[in-house]
Amino acid sequence: MSISTAQKKKRSKQEEEGFDAEFWMVTFGDLLSLLITFFVMLFAMSSLDDQIL
Repeated sequence: MSISTAQKKKRSKQEEEGFDAEFWMVTFGDLLSLLITFFVMLFAMSSLDDQIL
Protein backbone atom coordinates (compact mmCIF):
# COMPACT_ATOMS: atom_id res chain seq x y z
CA MET A 1 0.00 0.00 0.00
CA SER A 2 2.84 2.39 -0.54
CA ILE A 3 2.26 5.45 -2.70
CA SER A 4 4.49 5.76 -5.72
CA THR A 5 6.46 8.92 -6.42
CA ALA A 6 4.32 9.63 -9.50
CA GLN A 7 1.18 9.64 -7.36
CA LYS A 8 2.87 11.92 -4.80
CA LYS A 9 3.86 14.38 -7.54
CA LYS A 10 0.36 14.32 -8.98
CA ARG A 11 -1.19 14.90 -5.56
CA SER A 12 1.15 17.76 -4.68
CA LYS A 13 0.50 19.41 -8.06
CA GLN A 14 -3.25 19.24 -7.48
CA GLU A 15 -2.88 20.72 -3.99
CA GLU A 16 -0.81 23.60 -5.38
CA GLU A 17 -3.39 24.29 -8.11
CA GLY A 18 -6.17 24.29 -5.54
CA PHE A 19 -4.31 26.82 -3.43
CA ASP A 20 -3.61 29.09 -6.41
CA ALA A 21 -7.18 28.83 -7.65
CA GLU A 22 -8.63 29.95 -4.31
CA PHE A 23 -6.06 32.63 -3.47
CA TRP A 24 -7.79 35.29 -5.58
CA MET A 25 -10.96 34.83 -3.52
CA VAL A 26 -9.13 35.88 -0.34
CA THR A 27 -7.78 38.99 -2.05
CA PHE A 28 -11.20 39.82 -3.50
CA GLY A 29 -12.83 39.39 -0.09
CA ASP A 30 -10.31 41.77 1.47
CA LEU A 31 -10.98 44.32 -1.27
CA LEU A 32 -14.74 44.16 -0.74
CA SER A 33 -14.33 44.51 3.02
CA LEU A 34 -12.20 47.61 2.58
CA LEU A 35 -14.65 49.16 0.11
CA ILE A 36 -17.62 48.55 2.38
CA THR A 37 -15.71 50.02 5.33
CA PHE A 38 -14.77 53.07 3.27
CA PHE A 39 -18.36 53.82 2.23
CA VAL A 40 -19.72 53.21 5.73
CA MET A 41 -17.16 55.69 7.09
CA LEU A 42 -18.12 58.23 4.41
CA PHE A 43 -21.78 57.86 5.31
CA ALA A 44 -21.07 58.06 9.05
CA MET A 45 -19.06 61.27 8.67
CA SER A 46 -21.50 62.96 6.31
CA SER A 47 -23.88 65.55 7.62
CA LEU A 48 -27.46 65.18 6.46
CA ASP A 49 -29.46 68.32 5.91
CA ASP A 50 -32.87 67.90 7.56
CA GLN A 51 -34.47 70.66 5.48
CA ILE A 52 -33.81 68.84 2.22
CA LEU A 53 -35.12 65.54 3.51
